[in-house]
Amino acid sequence: MLRPISHNKNSMIKKKIQTILFFRNADKQKTFLILRTNQRRKNFWQNVTGSLDQGESFESAAIREAQEETGLSKSNILNVHDLDLSFEFFDQWKKDVLEKCFAIEIKEEFSIQLDPSEHDQFKWVKQEDLKSDIVKFESNWKALEKVNKNL
Repeated sequence: MLRPISHNKNSMIKKKIQTILFFRNADKQKTFLILRTNQRRKNFWQNVTGSLDQGESFESAAIREAQEETGLSKSNILNVHDLDLSFEFFDQWKKDVLEKCFAIEIKEEFSIQLDPSEHDQFKWVKQEDLKSDIVKFESNWKALEKVNKNL
């Protein structure tokens, strides 16, 4: 269940990012990358996610996690967009999490290199095939929807 952001929280909040990777074809139609978590992590579809390293900015973490989880090269990054979208929720260990959302527009589709300790499948999804049940969490859908409608 998503909760409104509370701006008076202390530093005990775990900081995370969620990143949408997408490219546009010649007709300006978007295609999005979705990852499936491995069996140990319960086999659900999601966007790129991850935690910030000590002293790291949200944007830097968004780029780093996209590179680590997919093999994205810096040379394929066209734009990084702060979606001005954040979620606060409790993770599976009941810790308070603040997750900021970003989108990385890439130049073109690339050969995905998954980290098997996190994910076991991926798919490219055309914007006309996006549906709210394509990802498990409401926050993932809201971020996809924002990119699809606003970028």
